[in-house]
Amino acid sequence: MPPCLSPPPDLALPARGTILNVFVPFACGYFFSFMLRNINAVVFPELVVAFDLGPDALGMLSSAYFLGFAFCQLPLGLLLDRYGPRRVNAWLLLLAAAGTFVFAAASDLSELAFGRTLMGVGFAGGLMASMTAFVIWFERARMATLSGWMLAVGAAGAYAATVPVEIALRALSWRTLFLLLGLAVAVAAIVIRLRVPERKSERAPASWRHQWRDLASIYSRADFWRIALVAASTQGAALALLGLWAGPWLRDIGGLDRAAIAEHLAVAALAFGLGGVIFGTLSDRLAQRGIDAERTFFLGCTATVLALLPIALGVARWPMLAWGLFIACSASGALAYPLLTARFSPALAGRVLTGVNVVMMLFAFAYQAGVGAVIGRWPVVDGRYADSAYRLAFALVIALQAVSLVWAAWCIRPRNKPSP
Repeated sequence: MPPCLSPPPDLALPARGTILNVFVPFACGYFFSFMLRNINAVVFPELVVAFDLGPDALGMLSSAYFLGFAFCQLPLGLLLDRYGPRRVNAWLLLLAAAGTFVFAAASDLSELAFGRTLMGVGFAGGLMASMTAFVIWFERARMATLSGWMLAVGAAGAYAATVPVEIALRALSWRTLFLLLGLAVAVAAIVIRLRVPERKSERAPASWRHQWRDLASIYSRADFWRIALVAASTQGAALALLGLWAGPWLRDIGGLDRAAIAEHLAVAALAFGLGGVIFGTLSDRLAQRGIDAERTFFLGCTATVLALLPIALGVARWPMLAWGLFIACSASGALAYPLLTARFSPALAGRVLTGVNVVMMLFAFAYQAGVGAVIGRWPVVDGRYADSAYRLAFALVIALQAVSLVWAAWCIRPRNKPSP
């Protein structure tokens, strides 16, 4: 176990105090991470008008969040192991707040993209820092429950980016809204720094060279890529589409106004939280009956691809059901985390998790920017994007998901043993 995860036994907090002083502060940061990740799906009309953005520029702008997030993941695992989640996440959230302020004050596309990238870097530790803190402060038997709670917090943040944002924009400008959100993120950073207790270890941390060598060993494993690529190609698509392109699709294909779009996105956000609980519980229950959790993971990811098919074909009937089902199924990608950590030494858990996140966020970046690039090849008519553009863009997403699933199916199934 890494040094920061080796607490002395005499420093345990009461259960209630641990929830208030550890879980709640980290949950606040994770809430805003999901909210600002998905907010452009509702705010995009204001951005398009204010900066005269085409679909390609809009996709690149929104995807800058995922690029910053992915860029920070590799050093994040090392920093968490060396300095602990309290200090690392507090400083990162201050960066996220700064990015939100830059975004609110931006005068051109480059400043918008810079602010969005800073947000991605700042929120990169939201889930990983939380999970690291839970390992330090809570009993192992409570980890599954805490993970489910955090997934619900993320779903609540995604929900807050829909109907509440649409209502707020009736009274506030988008710049004022982002300014207020930046202040809230800064407060969350301060709360983590001041409220979360610190645990120190007497053991010296591993050298940077040793930590990087461990990271390289993770990426050299075929069983890592077999699972990580499937998870990234399926859940990464859901993150990219829910975070931006679901909004324009509902407007252009579904024929909905912004209030209705926000309601549909709200249902999809809640479906993500529900899907996480369902797949997590189902995987555990089936494993108790002898059905491998890996099989549940691959079946869930296959269902995600199938659920995207009617959306890609432009079937506008029951769009709330279509998007809700797709997003709910995509939560099965989170099963990759326990599957992969079981294959590696516990001391590598943090770097395994951030390693998966790198791949997932790079896929999300590629999807969000790529869909915009494809849609941008068609003319924009009356502010709306072409139906055929959506079909081709989403079909390419499905093709990439299918390739990852076929490749995983052809791979030799690895043994479920930790690395030495």
